Amino acid sequence: MGTTSAIVGAYCLAGEIGEQFGRGAAEVDSSNVAGAIAKAFAAYDARFRPFMDQVQKGVGEDGSFYSSSLLSSSFGVSLLHLIAGLASFFKLNIGAMMLKEQVKNWDLPDYEVLRA
Repeated sequence: MGTTSAIVGAYCLAGEIGEQFGRGAAEVDSSNVAGAIAKAFAAYDARFRPFMDQVQKGVGEDGSFYSSSLLSSSFGVSLLHLIAGLASFFKLNIGAMMLKEQVKNWDLPDYEVLRA
């Protein structure tokens, strides 16, 4: 979900900045640019935080799954290669079983200002 989060986050940030500044340079109030950027960041955080909370739920901060002693040993790496080889031979999609890209109760916002 890293790439998805980056793209969705960039889209939301561009949309929120666009909401504050409009489509053209003529609409920008140069006396309050810093205030408008601060409002855009606050709106971005309020809109994007529920998405990221769901994406990050269950991810260990210490990376415990990936840094376990089994996966860092030669036996663990060999075992992982064996499992991947068997999954490939039997055409099993183990990636779909492991990935959890289900974000519920959150819809991608539609920013009118970003439409061409």
